[in-house]
Amino acid sequence: MKGIVYFIVLCMCCACRYGNTAVEEALMLAGKNRGELEAVLEYYREDSLKTKAAEFLIGNMPGHYSFADTVSVNRYYDAVDAVLDSLSGRPMEEVFLSVCHSAWTTLIMVKWRMWKSLRRIT
Repeated sequence: MKGIVYFIVLCMCCACRYGNTAVEEALMLAGKNRGELEAVLEYYREDSLKTKAAEFLIGNMPGHYSFADTVSVNRYYDAVDAVLDSLSGRPMEEVFLSVCHSAWTTLIMVKWRMWKSLRRIT
């Protein structure tokens, strides 16, 4: 019984930490950007709600990064922008139908090619 009590007390002591450990970890991992993140925290220090928001965002930054090869990402964004620009001004139903039509056309063509290739084998 004593062992269980000591274990519970030990767990409670380990769980009690002061400060926001997620923010501290993010600041350690920030490297050269640590100063910038600390400046953001200092800038919002007067407003408690904005401070909590900044701490939340900074604490959840580890594991999130941008692509090193922005050229290929920018090509993707340019293609998406071109498609969206071509769709501007059209009703949503018309856009949806055109997308569905192209998807069905592609599916039918793939099935047709498969059927033709299977027919040649037999």
